Amino acid sequence: MFSAITIPCARIKSCHDLDPGFKLNILMMFGLANTNKEVLVGGEILNGNTSDKTWNNAFIQNIRKTLCQAGIEDIIYTSDSSFVTEDKLTLAKGDDKAPKTIFISRLPGNFNLEEELKLSALSAPEAWVQVGTLHDKKNAAIYKIQSLTDFLYDIPYRFIVCHSNHLDGRKLKALQAPIKRENDQITKAVAELEAVDYYWDEDAKSALDKFIAENPLEYHSLSGKTTVEEKVKKHSYQGRPRKNETKEVETCIM
Repeated sequence: MFSAITIPCARIKSCHDLDPGFKLNILMMFGLANTNKEVLVGGEILNGNTSDKTWNNAFIQNIRKTLCQAGIEDIIYTSDSSFVTEDKLTLAKGDDKAPKTIFISRLPGNFNLEEELKLSALSAPEAWVQVGTLHDKKNAAIYKIQSLTDFLYDIPYRFIVCHSNHLDGRKLKALQAPIKRENDQITKAVAELEAVDYYWDEDAKSALDKFIAENPLEYHSLSGKTTVEEKVKKHSYQGRPRKNETKEVETCIM
């Protein structure tokens, strides 16, 4: 596992001693890569105007090829959220000329997918995996995670949603509110649908299909099936049934 960063250095004034009237400001950057055990595996001296994104792309490609030539293929690249751009992800995907790069990064909060993944995880509480605390400090945060698969720039990825019990209560409430609202609305609508009896199976199935089509859900899944039940037929007059009256049974599809 390795990561790469760029470090800007102080400005260096050159030629000033030779000609006080001439000033040339040079800003250098160091591009460094290290393993998860903080062992330096590569580095470059860069122009101060070098873009992190430009250098990162080229460096990943070069070091990946170098390590493969040395017989090291099982590597994982770790980076912050700046790695999650379309060009970098396309490069990491690999092709016939360059090998695939396995990486771990953080999905930026300004992606719509980030919010969608959180809501999907909250809507499936049974899928959480308890991790516990990461250290022995008193009142340490307790973590749980959930694994989800989705697409980003048409490329499938595995996403890990991490939850801490120290999460701001207001943020958690804001995430749970739309889930609860949708659940209440669809529960009421389903109850109204179930209260209707049908006498033909095709009519019942048609009504069910129409109901599902007209109620698209964002945080829940909706499915159903028709069932056949026998019910006592209501008498045609008002009041209580007559004494010794034979009860008629009718078949309904629900």
